[in-house]
Amino acid sequence: MKKLLLSISALAMLSLTTVAQSYYYIPDQGSNPGGLNNDPEYPEGGGQATGWTRIVTGPAATPIWSAITAFPTDFSFFFNGSREQAFKVSSSGVLTFNTAAVTVPSYTATALPSSDVPSKSICIKGISSLASGDNVYTKMFGVAPKRQFWVHFSSYGYGSTASDGTNYTYWSIVLEEGTNNIYIVDQRTGGFANVKVVSAGIQLNDTVAFRVEGSPALQSKATVDPSPVDNHYYEFIRGTQPANDLKGISTSIQPDLALPQAPFTISANFRNVGTAAVTSAVLKYQINNNTPVSTNLTGLNIAKFAYYTAASTTNWTPTVSGDYTIKIWIESPNGSADGNNLNDTVIKTVKVWDNFVVRKPLFEVFTSSTCPPCKPGNEVLQSVLDVNPNEFTVIKYQYFFPGNGDPYFTPEGDARGTYYGGINGVPDMYIDGDGDWAPGGGGNPQSFNQSIFDEYKNKPSFVEINATQNIDVASKTITVNISVRPVVALGTKTYTLRTAIVERKTTQNIKNNGETEFHWVMKKMLPSIGGEILTLNNTNINQTFTHEFTFPGNFRLPPGARFSASAAPAGTNYAGINLSTEHSVEDFNDLI
Repeated sequence: MKKLLLSISALAMLSLTTVAQSYYYIPDQGSNPGGLNNDPEYPEGGGQATGWTRIVTGPAATPIWSAITAFPTDFSFFFNGSREQAFKVSSSGVLTFNTAAVTVPSYTATALPSSDVPSKSICIKGISSLASGDNVYTKMFGVAPKRQFWVHFSSYGYGSTASDGTNYTYWSIVLEEGTNNIYIVDQRTGGFANVKVVSAGIQLNDTVAFRVEGSPALQSKATVDPSPVDNHYYEFIRGTQPANDLKGISTSIQPDLALPQAPFTISANFRNVGTAAVTSAVLKYQINNNTPVSTNLTGLNIAKFAYYTAASTTNWTPTVSGDYTIKIWIESPNGSADGNNLNDTVIKTVKVWDNFVVRKPLFEVFTSSTCPPCKPGNEVLQSVLDVNPNEFTVIKYQYFFPGNGDPYFTPEGDARGTYYGGINGVPDMYIDGDGDWAPGGGGNPQSFNQSIFDEYKNKPSFVEINATQNIDVASKTITVNISVRPVVALGTKTYTLRTAIVERKTTQNIKNNGETEFHWVMKKMLPSIGGEILTLNNTNINQTFTHEFTFPGNFRLPPGARFSASAAPAGTNYAGINLSTEHSVEDFNDLI
């Protein structure tokens, strides 16, 4: 991660003599701040989630102000020490609490402090609302007293360059209740080549501002991914940055643990958000309200803004199954008091079970014979699976893009993609339902390796599934008998059993990506794409299911998934197999 530093020499007359005149910022990436907003980054009418309120409507050839907008009366936010109850937003990326301001900031990314920016403002200066659909929206996330108020600039342009279907950008300003922190979030940018720069920061008045390093030529770092996994943000905190401050980030401890697998390693990921490198500290963890366990950490060298995973030298061995709360924190960085005790602790609630089943990870891969990156992705996946025989399950959904898509695409594969929120690019792999397993987020199988396989395989499972099959090649009929047995009572939640018939190898759906054979290709979901409901609250009670399916008609090799790449594979544009009248099975003896 690039380490962004606050440059005070470049700011005119910047005073740090009082807390009221000081902000510092911490850069971060790979998510939205706090994880409260998981809405997709799409324009209104093109996939935007519900609940957003439009306050600025584009286009605006010259910048305009929104109407003055009041916060909800119970939303408490302080800017530079003063509670603010209303604001307005310019179509040029500036939110101001100076609601009497008349001059509207320009579409130019000017250095802060800037004479055309009002006092008491938060800036993403350099974005522009020059095209229809370049709008500004607001939405509240979270639960009081820890909510976030988002101001979202949707489908914008940069400077004098208007957005279009290829060129667009999405940014947000976030105000956080309780902490009074301010976030500037770089969410999504497509096209624009190198013309995608902004001036990001906070302006207190004409002479005092705090800007992100690189402004007024700060480049957008987000990609076209509409999810938060590629987002970058800048967290502005009121005050002076402490010298010693380790912030708790996360822990890899699994939410479900099996008692026979104890003892368990207790570790957490921390970040140095102080100004000094950390060379020593004390790691502590506490189980429920028991006595904390300490580990001295020496010989460290955690640079400013760097991450560090700390593990206790004393493992945890629970004596009975049940629910446990684990608190992990670091004290005494560099032998000094931590500068901000509010951000130290990582808390994880886990359930320890009496019994478990060895897991077979499930790899669901969305791929296509028309997708060049799918070839190396599938090769990397297969190279790992080859050294772990009989320890996995794979289902490949041949998809309808790029181009006209794979001939073996079916609406059932598309429905599985919809189940995961829509597939925006291939290859895309989900491991046991997790689509963000890759380092840094995302699910490209080119990032897969043995350690990731081991991570998922070593998670305890609590349901034993057995299945047998019988195939009558003459009648093209497959009969499947399934038994499901929970080894612990999993409660009264609703669970779903899904059954996929796959062909181990196909060769006739070759297109243009260089692959000559395809493995684990999904042919049919039984009894349907929706599966069937399970009850798993009775320990060691078998539930049995039998499915019989006869593939209808004759084999046909479609030209692709769709006739035209400019429209969805539906109606008269669908070129694939009609599952009710024909099939695409190359070898019935190869079905599993």
